[in-house]
Amino acid sequence: MRRWKLFWVTAPSPIENCFVVAVTARQAASIEERGSGFNPGACQAEFIASIPSGFEEIARRTRHRAIHEEGVPWPDYGRPWLLRRMGADKRMRSGLTGWLLNGRFFAPASLEESYGNPPANKPFVIETVDQLLEKVWTLKGERWVFRGRADVLWELRSIIHRGRRSAIASTDHISSERQLLHEFKIRALPFVSHIPRNDFEWLFLAQHHGLPTRLLDWTSNPLVALFFAVRARLGGRDGAVVAYKHGRPICNVESNCDPFSVDRVELCEPPHLSMRIVAQSGLFTLEPRRIDPSTISSASSAEVWPVSYRSKERIRLQPEKLGISEGTMFPGLDGICSDITNVNRRKAKDARRSAVPDGL
Repeated sequence: MRRWKLFWVTAPSPIENCFVVAVTARQAASIEERGSGFNPGACQAEFIASIPSGFEEIARRTRHRAIHEEGVPWPDYGRPWLLRRMGADKRMRSGLTGWLLNGRFFAPASLEESYGNPPANKPFVIETVDQLLEKVWTLKGERWVFRGRADVLWELRSIIHRGRRSAIASTDHISSERQLLHEFKIRALPFVSHIPRNDFEWLFLAQHHGLPTRLLDWTSNPLVALFFAVRARLGGRDGAVVAYKHGRPICNVESNCDPFSVDRVELCEPPHLSMRIVAQSGLFTLEPRRIDPSTISSASSAEVWPVSYRSKERIRLQPEKLGISEGTMFPGLDGICSDITNVNRRKAKDARRSAVPDGL
C-alpha cells in the first residue's frame, strides 16, 4: 500500500512554489516540473508530513476530475480541502497569501493571482499611517468610504449573508430576516429613548448592538478603518483597509422604508442614533440576499490594501496620536476603561524592558 506524503516543492520561479502529494520527493518534484514546464531536476521537494490513513478515500470522493488509471487520486497538487484537514490555516502575511502549517508559513499562491501583473512588483502593504494616507491621496473621484478588517482574507459581506457563518438557516431568507428584526423591536422597546421611525432606522440600531443584519459597516475616515484593521490581536495575520466608491447617490432611507426589498447594494447614511456612529463617521452598505454583478454601477470601484501583521502593534500607537483610540471610537465608560487599560499595559511593558540589564 502506498504511503502518501505531503511535500513542499520549490521551483526556479518562486511564484510557482506549491504543495504536492506523492510517495517520494523526486515524484513530487516531477509533478511540478511537468505541470509548469520546468526541466527535469529543476524543482526540489521537501517532506512536510505524512498523509493520515483514510484521506485517500476522501480524495476519491472530493475530486472533480478523473482519478488516475490505477484508481488512486494521487500524486497530485495539495488541494485546499486536504491542507485544511491536515491542520493548515489560510493566511496572508506581508502581502503574500499562503498557509500556516506546523508552525511554518508557506506561500504557494502566485503574486499574479493575488496582486496583478507584473509579478516582479513588490505587493503594496501598509506598515505606517503615512503609507495609508499616501494611498488615499491616489484615489480618484469623490465619496470613497473605508472599512478595516483584522484579517485581509475575511469575506466582504454582511454577517447575515456570510456563507457558512450566516445567522439564518431557513430557505425563506427574507422572512427570517424580518422575523429577527421583529423580535428585536419587541424586546428593545423598553431600552430605547428614541423610537426609530422606520425599518431602516431599526436595522441601524440593531446592527449597532450586535444583531446580524444585511448591513455592513463603513466609515468616511480612513484612519478609523486603520484603527479597526489593527485593533484585534490576531497573531500572524495581515489586516486590511478596504476603500470603496459606490458610484451612485446615497439611498434615501426616509422615502424607501423597506430595506428588505432592495435588489442591489445601496450605500446608506444613518441618522445619528448613537454617539458611536458619530464618533466613527459611520455609514453602511445594505445588501440584497444575492449580489448580481449586473446591478453594480460602472462608476463603482474597490481596492484592498493589506496591513502588515508585523506592523500592527506599532501602527496601533499612531492613530492615538491623531485622536483615534478606544475612548474616542467607543464614547462612554467602556471606551474610557479600554483606554486606561491599554495605556497602563504599555507602561508595564516599557517598565519590564527597562528593567532588563544591558547586554542581555
